[in-house]
Amino acid sequence: MSGRSLFVWGHTARILFPLAFLPLILAGCRFYNHSQAPIPPTDLASVDSPCDSLSPLTADELNLVADQIRESRRPPATPARKYNILALSGGGAYGAYTAGVLCGWTETGTRPEFDVITGISTGSLIACLAFLGPCTDEEIHRFYTQTKSRDLYRIHKPIRSLFSAYLADNTPLADRISATITPQFLAAVAGEHAKGRRLYVGTTNLNTRRLVVWDMGAIAARGTPESRELFINVLLASTAIPGFFPPVRFSVDVDGKPCEEIHVDGGVSRAVFFRAPFAPPESRAAFGATSLHDSNLYLIVAGKLYPDPAPVRMKALNIAGNSISSLIHSSARAEVYRLFTYSILTGMNYHLAAVPQEFATITSSVKFDPIEMTKLFEEGRRQIHNGTAWRKHPQGLEKSEDIRARTGLHLTVPPPDGCKPGTVPVVPLEMPREMPRELPAVEPTFPGLNLMPPLFPSLWYIPDQFGMPLPLSPSYPLRGNSPIPPGRAPIAK
Repeated sequence: MSGRSLFVWGHTARILFPLAFLPLILAGCRFYNHSQAPIPPTDLASVDSPCDSLSPLTADELNLVADQIRESRRPPATPARKYNILALSGGGAYGAYTAGVLCGWTETGTRPEFDVITGISTGSLIACLAFLGPCTDEEIHRFYTQTKSRDLYRIHKPIRSLFSAYLADNTPLADRISATITPQFLAAVAGEHAKGRRLYVGTTNLNTRRLVVWDMGAIAARGTPESRELFINVLLASTAIPGFFPPVRFSVDVDGKPCEEIHVDGGVSRAVFFRAPFAPPESRAAFGATSLHDSNLYLIVAGKLYPDPAPVRMKALNIAGNSISSLIHSSARAEVYRLFTYSILTGMNYHLAAVPQEFATITSSVKFDPIEMTKLFEEGRRQIHNGTAWRKHPQGLEKSEDIRARTGLHLTVPPPDGCKPGTVPVVPLEMPREMPRELPAVEPTFPGLNLMPPLFPSLWYIPDQFGMPLPLSPSYPLRGNSPIPPGRAPIAK
Protein backbone atom coordinates (compact mmCIF):
# COMPACT_ATOMS: atom_id res chain seq x y z
CA MET A 1 0.00 0.00 0.00
CA SER A 2 1.44 3.37 -1.01
CA GLY A 3 2.14 6.17 1.41
CA ARG A 4 -0.67 8.21 -0.17
CA SER A 5 -3.13 5.31 0.25
CA LEU A 6 -2.16 4.96 3.90
CA PHE A 7 -2.72 8.69 4.39
CA VAL A 8 -6.16 8.59 2.75
CA TRP A 9 -7.25 5.53 4.77
CA GLY A 10 -5.88 6.98 7.98
CA HIS A 11 -7.69 10.28 7.40
CA THR A 12 -10.96 8.45 6.56
CA ALA A 13 -10.69 6.20 9.62
CA ARG A 14 -10.16 9.18 11.89
CA ILE A 15 -13.48 10.56 10.63
CA LEU A 16 -15.54 7.38 10.43
CA PHE A 17 -14.31 5.54 13.51
CA PRO A 18 -15.61 8.09 16.06
CA LEU A 19 -18.90 8.31 14.15
CA ALA A 20 -19.33 4.57 14.47
CA PHE A 21 -19.43 4.97 18.25
CA LEU A 22 -21.88 7.87 18.25
CA PRO A 23 -24.87 5.53 18.90
CA LEU A 24 -23.17 4.37 22.09
CA ILE A 25 -23.19 7.94 23.31
CA LEU A 26 -26.80 8.44 22.24
CA ALA A 27 -27.79 5.31 24.15
CA GLY A 28 -26.25 6.58 27.35
CA CYS A 29 -22.99 4.64 27.14
CA ARG A 30 -20.65 7.42 28.27
CA PHE A 31 -16.90 7.70 27.88
CA TYR A 32 -15.37 10.25 30.26
CA ASN A 33 -11.99 11.90 30.03
CA HIS A 34 -11.27 13.43 33.41
CA SER A 35 -10.00 16.99 33.14
CA GLN A 36 -7.75 18.89 35.52
CA ALA A 37 -10.48 21.28 36.69
CA PRO A 38 -12.68 20.01 39.54
CA ILE A 39 -16.38 19.46 38.96
CA PRO A 40 -18.38 22.05 40.91
CA PRO A 41 -21.35 20.94 43.05
CA THR A 42 -24.73 20.67 41.32
CA ASP A 43 -26.66 22.96 43.67
CA LEU A 44 -25.05 26.41 43.45
CA ALA A 45 -26.25 29.97 43.93
CA SER A 46 -24.81 33.44 43.54
CA VAL A 47 -23.09 34.79 46.62
CA ASP A 48 -25.25 37.92 46.69
CA SER A 49 -28.58 36.04 46.23
CA PRO A 50 -28.25 32.46 47.56
CA CYS A 51 -32.00 32.10 48.14
CA ASP A 52 -33.21 33.08 44.67
CA SER A 53 -35.25 30.13 43.43
CA LEU A 54 -37.50 29.67 40.41
CA SER A 55 -39.80 27.21 42.20
CA PRO A 56 -43.03 29.02 43.19
CA LEU A 57 -44.37 26.06 45.20
CA THR A 58 -43.02 23.68 47.76
CA ALA A 59 -43.62 19.96 47.36
CA ASP A 60 -46.15 20.01 50.22
CA GLU A 61 -48.10 22.84 48.61
CA LEU A 62 -48.18 21.10 45.25
CA ASN A 63 -49.42 17.92 46.90
CA LEU A 64 -52.13 19.92 48.68
CA VAL A 65 -53.33 21.53 45.46
CA ALA A 66 -53.24 18.17 43.67
CA ASP A 67 -55.34 16.58 46.42
CA GLN A 68 -57.85 19.43 46.19
CA ILE A 69 -58.23 18.96 42.44
CA ARG A 70 -58.66 15.21 42.86
CA GLU A 71 -61.29 15.78 45.55
CA SER A 72 -63.15 18.33 43.42
CA ARG A 73 -63.40 15.75 40.63
CA ARG A 74 -64.55 12.92 42.87
CA PRO A 75 -67.54 11.24 41.18
CA PRO A 76 -70.90 11.24 43.03
CA ALA A 77 -70.85 7.45 43.03
CA THR A 78 -67.76 5.51 44.07
CA PRO A 79 -66.17 3.74 41.06
CA ALA A 80 -67.00 0.05 40.82
CA ARG A 81 -63.41 -0.96 41.54
CA LYS A 82 -59.97 0.37 42.39
CA TYR A 83 -57.22 -0.35 39.85
CA ASN A 84 -53.47 -0.74 40.29
CA ILE A 85 -51.37 0.28 37.30
CA LEU A 86 -47.59 -0.21 37.06
CA ALA A 87 -45.44 1.59 34.48
CA LEU A 88 -41.76 0.60 34.12
CA SER A 89 -39.18 2.72 32.32
CA GLY A 90 -36.16 1.67 30.31
CA GLY A 91 -32.63 1.92 31.65
CA GLY A 92 -30.57 -1.16 30.76
CA ALA A 93 -28.50 -2.28 33.74
CA TYR A 94 -30.30 0.26 35.93
CA GLY A 95 -33.26 -2.13 35.72
CA ALA A 96 -31.64 -3.76 38.77
CA TYR A 97 -33.16 -0.93 40.82
CA THR A 98 -36.64 -1.72 39.47
CA ALA A 99 -36.06 -5.39 40.25
CA GLY A 100 -35.09 -4.53 43.83
CA VAL A 101 -38.20 -2.41 44.33
CA LEU A 102 -40.50 -5.19 43.11
CA CYS A 103 -38.82 -8.00 45.04
CA GLY A 104 -38.65 -5.90 48.22
CA TRP A 105 -42.29 -4.96 47.74
CA THR A 106 -43.20 -8.64 47.76
CA GLU A 107 -41.23 -9.16 50.98
CA THR A 108 -43.23 -6.44 52.74
CA GLY A 109 -46.47 -8.25 51.93
CA THR A 110 -48.04 -5.09 50.45
CA ARG A 111 -47.40 -5.60 46.73
CA PRO A 112 -50.76 -5.54 44.90
CA GLU A 113 -51.83 -7.53 41.88
CA PHE A 114 -51.52 -5.09 38.99
CA ASP A 115 -54.41 -4.69 36.59
CA VAL A 116 -52.12 -3.16 33.98
CA ILE A 117 -48.34 -3.32 33.55
CA THR A 118 -46.50 -1.37 30.85
CA GLY A 119 -42.81 -1.67 30.03
CA ILE A 120 -40.18 0.01 27.90
CA SER A 121 -36.79 -1.51 27.01
CA THR A 122 -35.38 -3.27 30.10
CA GLY A 123 -38.72 -2.47 31.73
CA SER A 124 -40.44 -4.66 29.13
CA LEU A 125 -38.44 -7.70 30.27
CA ILE A 126 -39.29 -7.04 33.91
CA ALA A 127 -42.94 -6.31 33.04
CA CYS A 128 -43.45 -9.72 31.42
CA LEU A 129 -42.14 -11.51 34.50
CA ALA A 130 -43.86 -9.23 37.02
CA PHE A 131 -47.16 -9.74 35.19
CA LEU A 132 -47.20 -13.34 36.48
CA GLY A 133 -46.79 -12.16 40.07
CA PRO A 134 -44.26 -12.74 42.88
CA CYS A 135 -43.59 -16.30 41.68
CA THR A 136 -41.10 -14.83 39.18
CA ASP A 137 -39.21 -12.70 41.74
CA GLU A 138 -36.36 -15.17 41.99
CA GLU A 139 -35.83 -15.08 38.22
CA ILE A 140 -35.91 -11.27 38.20
CA HIS A 141 -33.44 -11.15 41.09
CA ARG A 142 -31.08 -13.62 39.44
CA PHE A 143 -31.09 -11.83 36.06
CA TYR A 144 -30.41 -8.37 37.50
CA THR A 145 -27.72 -9.38 40.01
CA GLN A 146 -25.81 -12.14 38.23
CA THR A 147 -25.83 -11.18 34.55
CA LYS A 148 -22.66 -9.87 32.90
CA SER A 149 -22.36 -7.91 29.67
CA ARG A 150 -20.93 -10.94 27.85
CA ASP A 151 -24.08 -12.87 28.78
CA LEU A 152 -26.17 -10.44 26.70
CA TYR A 153 -24.05 -9.18 23.79
CA ARG A 154 -20.70 -9.27 22.03
CA ILE A 155 -19.10 -6.10 20.66
CA HIS A 156 -18.11 -6.29 17.00
CA LYS A 157 -14.54 -5.68 15.99
CA PRO A 158 -13.88 -1.97 15.26
CA ILE A 159 -13.38 -2.41 11.51
CA ARG A 160 -16.62 -4.38 11.16
CA SER A 161 -18.47 -1.75 13.16
CA LEU A 162 -17.64 0.85 10.50
CA PHE A 163 -19.81 -0.94 7.93
CA SER A 164 -22.50 -2.45 10.17
CA ALA A 165 -25.94 -1.17 11.16
CA TYR A 166 -25.16 -1.99 14.79
CA LEU A 167 -22.13 -2.34 17.06
CA ALA A 168 -23.00 -5.42 19.10
CA ASP A 169 -24.44 -8.87 18.49
CA ASN A 170 -27.35 -9.48 20.90
CA THR A 171 -27.72 -13.18 20.12
CA PRO A 172 -27.01 -14.13 23.77
CA LEU A 173 -29.87 -11.87 24.89
CA ALA A 174 -32.16 -13.32 22.21
CA ASP A 175 -31.32 -16.84 23.42
CA ARG A 176 -32.16 -15.89 27.01
CA ILE A 177 -35.48 -14.36 26.02
CA SER A 178 -36.33 -17.39 23.91
CA ALA A 179 -35.50 -19.74 26.81
CA THR A 180 -37.80 -17.75 29.11
CA ILE A 181 -40.74 -17.29 26.73
CA THR A 182 -41.79 -20.92 26.57
CA PRO A 183 -45.25 -22.15 25.50
CA GLN A 184 -45.99 -22.65 29.20
CA PHE A 185 -44.99 -19.06 29.96
CA LEU A 186 -47.25 -17.78 27.18
CA ALA A 187 -50.12 -19.91 28.47
CA ALA A 188 -49.72 -18.30 31.91
CA VAL A 189 -49.73 -14.79 30.38
CA ALA A 190 -52.80 -15.70 28.32
CA GLY A 191 -54.55 -16.94 31.47
CA GLU A 192 -54.03 -13.59 33.22
CA HIS A 193 -55.13 -11.77 30.06
CA ALA A 194 -58.38 -13.76 30.08
CA LYS A 195 -59.06 -12.44 33.60
CA GLY A 196 -59.03 -8.87 32.24
CA ARG A 197 -55.48 -7.95 33.27
CA ARG A 198 -53.32 -6.32 30.61
CA LEU A 199 -49.61 -6.37 29.70
CA TYR A 200 -48.30 -3.77 27.25
CA VAL A 201 -44.83 -3.31 25.74
CA GLY A 202 -43.65 -0.27 23.83
CA THR A 203 -41.35 -0.16 20.79
CA THR A 204 -40.38 2.67 18.45
CA ASN A 205 -41.30 2.45 14.76
CA LEU A 206 -38.33 4.07 13.02
CA ASN A 207 -40.36 4.56 9.85
CA THR A 208 -43.01 6.68 11.55
CA ARG A 209 -40.77 7.70 14.50
CA ARG A 210 -43.57 7.04 16.94
CA LEU A 211 -44.30 4.74 19.84
CA VAL A 212 -46.12 1.48 19.09
CA VAL A 213 -47.89 -0.28 21.96
CA TRP A 214 -48.22 -4.07 21.78
CA ASP A 215 -50.89 -6.01 23.67
CA MET A 216 -48.71 -8.91 24.79
CA GLY A 217 -51.55 -10.82 26.44
CA ALA A 218 -53.56 -10.83 23.22
CA ILE A 219 -50.51 -12.11 21.35
CA ALA A 220 -49.90 -14.85 23.93
CA ALA A 221 -53.58 -15.88 23.87
CA ARG A 222 -53.29 -17.08 20.25
CA GLY A 223 -51.07 -19.93 21.41
CA THR A 224 -49.37 -20.55 18.06
CA PRO A 225 -45.67 -20.85 17.16
CA GLU A 226 -46.06 -17.62 15.19
CA SER A 227 -47.43 -15.78 18.23
CA ARG A 228 -44.49 -16.97 20.34
CA GLU A 229 -42.07 -15.72 17.69
CA LEU A 230 -43.85 -12.35 17.59
CA PHE A 231 -43.83 -12.10 21.40
CA ILE A 232 -40.06 -12.68 21.45
CA ASN A 233 -39.40 -10.26 18.59
CA VAL A 234 -41.39 -7.50 20.28
CA LEU A 235 -39.20 -7.87 23.38
CA LEU A 236 -36.06 -7.82 21.23
CA ALA A 237 -37.31 -4.68 19.49
CA SER A 238 -38.16 -2.96 22.77
CA THR A 239 -34.60 -3.57 24.02
CA ALA A 240 -32.84 -2.77 20.72
CA ILE A 241 -30.70 0.26 21.62
CA PRO A 242 -30.41 2.17 18.31
CA GLY A 243 -27.07 1.58 16.64
CA PHE A 244 -25.91 -0.70 19.46
CA PHE A 245 -28.24 -3.67 18.98
CA PRO A 246 -29.77 -4.70 15.64
CA PRO A 247 -33.23 -3.32 14.87
CA VAL A 248 -36.13 -5.74 14.39
CA ARG A 249 -38.07 -5.93 11.12
CA PHE A 250 -41.79 -6.65 11.13
CA SER A 251 -43.67 -7.66 7.99
CA VAL A 252 -47.13 -6.19 8.46
CA ASP A 253 -50.30 -6.19 6.41
CA VAL A 254 -52.07 -2.84 6.07
CA ASP A 255 -55.51 -3.21 4.51
CA GLY A 256 -54.29 -6.13 2.42
CA LYS A 257 -51.05 -4.47 1.34
CA PRO A 258 -47.73 -5.90 2.61
CA CYS A 259 -45.40 -3.43 4.33
CA GLU A 260 -42.23 -3.63 6.36
CA GLU A 261 -41.51 -1.72 9.56
CA ILE A 262 -38.22 -1.31 11.42
CA HIS A 263 -38.53 -1.15 15.23
CA VAL A 264 -36.02 -0.24 17.94
CA ASP A 265 -35.95 0.53 21.66
CA GLY A 266 -39.23 1.97 22.92
CA GLY A 267 -37.23 4.43 25.02
CA VAL A 268 -36.43 6.41 21.88
CA SER A 269 -40.01 7.70 21.76
CA ARG A 270 -41.17 7.32 25.39
CA ALA A 271 -39.31 6.92 28.67
CA VAL A 272 -42.41 5.40 30.30
CA PHE A 273 -46.05 5.18 29.22
CA PHE A 274 -49.51 4.74 30.71
CA ARG A 275 -52.36 2.58 29.48
CA ALA A 276 -55.83 2.47 31.01
CA PRO A 277 -57.32 -0.77 32.37
CA PHE A 278 -59.40 -3.06 30.20
CA ALA A 279 -63.11 -2.26 30.05
CA PRO A 280 -65.52 -4.95 28.77
CA PRO A 281 -67.58 -3.84 25.75
CA GLU A 282 -70.81 -3.80 27.75
CA SER A 283 -69.40 -1.31 30.31
CA ARG A 284 -67.38 1.00 28.07
CA ALA A 285 -70.16 3.57 27.74
CA ALA A 286 -69.90 4.25 31.46
CA PHE A 287 -66.08 4.27 31.53
CA GLY A 288 -65.01 7.91 31.77
CA ALA A 289 -62.38 10.20 33.26
CA THR A 290 -63.61 9.59 36.81
CA SER A 291 -63.65 5.79 36.51
CA LEU A 292 -60.04 5.69 37.74
CA HIS A 293 -60.66 7.87 40.78
CA ASP A 294 -58.69 6.62 43.80
CA SER A 295 -56.90 4.01 41.68
CA ASN A 296 -53.10 3.79 41.98
CA LEU A 297 -50.52 4.68 39.35
CA TYR A 298 -47.03 3.41 40.18
CA LEU A 299 -44.07 4.65 38.09
CA ILE A 300 -40.64 3.09 38.56
CA VAL A 301 -37.80 4.90 36.78
CA ALA A 302 -34.78 2.65 36.24
CA GLY A 303 -32.21 5.37 36.83
CA LYS A 304 -31.90 8.89 38.18
CA LEU A 305 -34.16 11.79 37.25
CA TYR A 306 -31.11 14.00 36.72
CA PRO A 307 -27.77 12.88 35.23
CA ASP A 308 -24.71 12.80 37.46
CA PRO A 309 -22.14 15.59 37.06
CA ALA A 310 -19.12 14.50 35.05
CA PRO A 311 -16.04 16.06 33.45
CA VAL A 312 -16.39 17.00 29.79
CA ARG A 313 -13.58 16.71 27.29
CA MET A 314 -13.60 19.59 24.82
CA LYS A 315 -14.19 17.34 21.83
CA ALA A 316 -17.24 17.30 19.56
CA LEU A 317 -18.38 13.77 20.39
CA ASN A 318 -17.94 14.23 24.14
CA ILE A 319 -19.85 17.50 24.08
CA ALA A 320 -22.61 15.96 21.95
CA GLY A 321 -22.77 12.87 24.17
CA ASN A 322 -23.18 14.83 27.40
CA SER A 323 -25.72 17.16 25.79
CA ILE A 324 -27.85 14.31 24.44
CA SER A 325 -27.68 12.53 27.79
CA SER A 326 -29.08 15.69 29.39
CA LEU A 327 -31.79 15.81 26.72
CA ILE A 328 -32.79 12.18 27.38
CA HIS A 329 -33.09 12.84 31.12
CA SER A 330 -35.08 16.00 30.45
CA SER A 331 -37.48 14.09 28.19
CA ALA A 332 -37.97 11.45 30.88
CA ARG A 333 -38.73 14.10 33.49
CA ALA A 334 -41.30 15.70 31.16
CA GLU A 335 -43.04 12.33 30.73
CA VAL A 336 -43.09 11.79 34.49
CA TYR A 337 -44.61 15.26 34.92
CA ARG A 338 -47.24 14.59 32.25
CA LEU A 339 -48.36 11.42 34.00
CA PHE A 340 -48.54 13.35 37.26
CA THR A 341 -50.93 15.82 35.58
CA TYR A 342 -52.94 12.94 34.15
CA SER A 343 -53.22 11.32 37.57
CA ILE A 344 -54.58 14.56 39.06
CA LEU A 345 -57.28 14.95 36.41
CA THR A 346 -58.39 11.32 36.63
CA GLY A 347 -58.18 11.22 40.42
CA MET A 348 -55.51 8.51 40.52
CA ASN A 349 -53.02 8.34 43.39
CA TYR A 350 -49.53 9.07 42.05
CA HIS A 351 -46.49 7.08 43.21
CA LEU A 352 -43.01 7.68 41.71
CA ALA A 353 -39.81 5.77 42.50
CA ALA A 354 -36.35 6.51 41.08
CA VAL A 355 -32.72 5.98 42.01
CA PRO A 356 -31.73 8.68 44.55
CA GLN A 357 -29.47 11.42 43.16
CA GLU A 358 -26.90 10.89 45.90
CA PHE A 359 -26.59 7.14 45.24
CA ALA A 360 -23.20 6.32 43.66
CA THR A 361 -23.62 3.83 40.82
CA ILE A 362 -22.57 2.87 37.30
CA THR A 363 -22.40 5.53 34.56
CA SER A 364 -23.29 3.28 31.62
CA SER A 365 -26.64 1.59 31.05
CA VAL A 366 -25.04 -1.15 28.92
CA LYS A 367 -22.40 -2.13 31.48
CA PHE A 368 -23.83 -5.17 33.24
CA ASP A 369 -21.63 -5.50 36.32
CA PRO A 370 -23.07 -7.94 38.90
CA ILE A 371 -21.43 -6.12 41.81
CA GLU A 372 -22.81 -2.69 40.87
CA MET A 373 -26.19 -4.10 39.84
CA THR A 374 -26.51 -5.88 43.18
CA LYS A 375 -25.97 -2.51 44.88
CA LEU A 376 -28.76 -1.02 42.76
CA PHE A 377 -31.02 -3.96 43.54
CA GLU A 378 -30.40 -3.64 47.27
CA GLU A 379 -31.03 0.13 47.14
CA GLY A 380 -34.47 -0.42 45.63
CA ARG A 381 -35.18 -3.15 48.15
CA ARG A 382 -33.97 -0.94 51.04
CA GLN A 383 -36.20 1.96 50.00
CA ILE A 384 -39.30 -0.22 49.90
CA HIS A 385 -38.58 -1.72 53.33
CA ASN A 386 -37.89 1.72 54.82
CA GLY A 387 -40.99 3.26 53.28
CA THR A 388 -38.98 5.87 51.34
CA ALA A 389 -39.36 4.56 47.78
CA TRP A 390 -42.45 6.50 46.69
CA ARG A 391 -42.85 10.22 46.23
CA LYS A 392 -46.28 11.80 45.61
CA HIS A 393 -45.05 14.47 43.23
CA PRO A 394 -42.68 14.75 40.25
CA GLN A 395 -39.22 16.26 40.27
CA GLY A 396 -38.25 19.91 40.58
CA LEU A 397 -39.57 20.80 44.03
CA GLU A 398 -37.03 19.28 46.38
CA LYS A 399 -34.32 21.55 47.82
CA SER A 400 -31.62 19.92 45.70
CA GLU A 401 -33.74 20.34 42.53
CA ASP A 402 -34.23 24.12 42.70
CA ILE A 403 -33.08 26.13 39.67
CA ARG A 404 -31.44 29.29 40.99
CA ALA A 405 -30.77 32.38 38.88
CA ARG A 406 -27.16 33.54 38.79
CA THR A 407 -26.05 37.15 38.99
CA GLY A 408 -22.38 36.49 38.22
CA LEU A 409 -19.48 34.07 38.60
CA HIS A 410 -19.03 34.28 42.37
CA LEU A 411 -21.00 31.26 43.62
CA THR A 412 -21.68 29.47 46.86
CA VAL A 413 -23.32 26.29 48.08
CA PRO A 414 -26.69 27.23 49.67
CA PRO A 415 -27.27 26.39 53.35
CA PRO A 416 -28.11 22.71 54.02
CA ASP A 417 -31.59 23.61 55.26
CA GLY A 418 -32.23 25.53 52.03
CA CYS A 419 -34.32 28.66 51.64
CA LYS A 420 -38.08 28.47 51.57
CA PRO A 421 -39.26 29.67 48.16
CA GLY A 422 -42.02 32.21 47.80
CA THR A 423 -45.40 30.61 48.32
CA VAL A 424 -48.75 31.16 46.71
CA PRO A 425 -52.08 31.05 48.56
CA VAL A 426 -53.74 27.67 48.30
CA VAL A 427 -57.42 28.16 47.52
CA PRO A 428 -60.03 25.44 47.05
CA LEU A 429 -60.71 25.07 43.34
CA GLU A 430 -64.23 25.05 41.97
CA MET A 431 -64.36 22.19 39.48
CA PRO A 432 -67.40 20.57 37.86
CA ARG A 433 -68.44 17.46 39.76
CA GLU A 434 -70.08 15.83 36.75
CA MET A 435 -68.76 15.15 33.29
CA PRO A 436 -70.54 16.79 30.33
CA ARG A 437 -73.08 14.60 28.59
CA GLU A 438 -71.49 15.15 25.16
CA LEU A 439 -68.12 13.43 25.09
CA PRO A 440 -65.53 13.43 22.29
CA ALA A 441 -66.13 10.93 19.53
CA VAL A 442 -64.35 7.60 19.86
CA GLU A 443 -63.05 5.45 17.04
CA PRO A 444 -64.74 2.09 16.43
CA THR A 445 -63.72 -0.47 19.02
CA PHE A 446 -62.52 -4.02 18.67
CA PRO A 447 -63.37 -6.75 21.17
CA GLY A 448 -60.71 -7.06 23.83
CA LEU A 449 -59.22 -3.57 23.38
CA ASN A 450 -59.22 -0.94 26.10
CA LEU A 451 -60.24 2.71 26.23
CA MET A 452 -58.34 5.75 27.41
CA PRO A 453 -60.66 7.66 29.77
CA PRO A 454 -62.03 10.69 27.90
CA LEU A 455 -61.24 14.10 29.38
CA PHE A 456 -62.55 17.59 28.82
CA PRO A 457 -61.27 18.83 25.43
CA SER A 458 -60.09 22.00 27.17
CA LEU A 459 -57.91 19.86 29.45
CA TRP A 460 -56.16 17.98 26.68
CA TYR A 461 -53.11 20.23 26.97
CA ILE A 462 -51.87 21.16 30.42
CA PRO A 463 -48.78 23.38 30.95
CA ASP A 464 -45.85 21.63 32.55
CA GLN A 465 -43.51 23.27 35.05
CA PHE A 466 -41.91 25.33 32.29
CA GLY A 467 -45.17 26.52 30.76
CA MET A 468 -44.91 24.24 27.70
CA PRO A 469 -48.06 22.41 26.52
CA LEU A 470 -47.96 18.67 27.07
CA PRO A 471 -50.52 16.36 25.45
CA LEU A 472 -52.21 14.25 28.10
CA SER A 473 -53.20 11.25 26.04
CA PRO A 474 -51.42 10.95 22.69
CA SER A 475 -52.64 8.49 20.10
CA TYR A 476 -50.60 5.29 20.38
CA PRO A 477 -51.32 2.44 17.98
CA LEU A 478 -52.16 -0.69 19.95
CA ARG A 479 -51.22 -4.02 18.42
CA GLY A 480 -52.01 -7.58 19.30
CA ASN A 481 -50.69 -9.08 16.08
CA SER A 482 -48.29 -8.16 13.30
CA PRO A 483 -50.96 -7.63 10.58
CA ILE A 484 -52.75 -4.35 11.32
CA PRO A 485 -56.57 -4.55 11.12
CA PRO A 486 -58.52 -1.57 9.78
CA GLY A 487 -58.69 1.15 12.43
CA ARG A 488 -56.65 1.60 15.57
CA ALA A 489 -57.08 1.33 19.30
CA PRO A 490 -59.96 3.55 20.42
CA ILE A 491 -58.70 6.88 21.72
CA ALA A 492 -60.30 10.10 22.87
CA LYS A 493 -60.05 12.73 20.16
